[in-house]
Amino acid sequence: MEANNSFSDSYEVRDITKATYFRLLIPELLPKYDKIIYSDVDIIFKCSLNEIFDNIDLNDYYVAGVRSYIEDKVDYNYGKELGCMDSDYINAGFIILNCEKIREDQIDLKWLELSKRKFLYQDQDIINLSCDMRKYILPVKYNFTQQYYKALTTHIFNDYNNVCENELKEAMCDGVIHYTGVKPWNSLCLGFEDWWYIYRQSPFFNINYYHDYVSSMVSMRKLSLKGRIKLFIKYFYDIR
Repeated sequence: MEANNSFSDSYEVRDITKATYFRLLIPELLPKYDKIIYSDVDIIFKCSLNEIFDNIDLNDYYVAGVRSYIEDKVDYNYGKELGCMDSDYINAGFIILNCEKIREDQIDLKWLELSKRKFLYQDQDIINLSCDMRKYILPVKYNFTQQYYKALTTHIFNDYNNVCENELKEAMCDGVIHYTGVKPWNSLCLGFEDWWYIYRQSPFFNINYYHDYVSSMVSMRKLSLKGRIKLFIKYFYDIR
């Protein structure tokens, strides 16, 4: 099966194309699998996924994911305004799908119908609304977004997010890092050096592209002196 024009009438917003809806086709596209991990492309993995995939029994849950960062009262009430009965609004950038249960209850058909509506966060809203009360909440380390990263580095916490500083530290050091917002291959952002470190070890590494990027950051004075020294020592020293 192919995605074809399944979402040709679906809503686009914030320069996010209709391709974002394709994750909703996973249970149908891969009928041989009962449980599947989906991940956005702006993610790096600093931990193994074996434990979470093998040991978590989704049972009657349709999806597992990490709660989205809640910055204020508006964010806190977003799920309820959307129509959810629970307050567990998850980020769909990293999720585990219970494909067997989704197919059994025909939730994927509901996704196709909901995709025609104008949701602000498109397929993420659709997943949260359709899986209401059937969402398994994962530890924050499995989707450590830029918002959580900022909360940790600024030491500014609020009462809306039920996570402690130690959880966030673990996520930063040994978690699934999700570059929501600004991308590290385009500009500076929190944890950008981790992405470049992983990229440098990948088979797609292009040393000229890498050097041009870092040179532009330094020449444009986007890095502090400490940041420049850190980059040169950590990355340039052992490149051959």
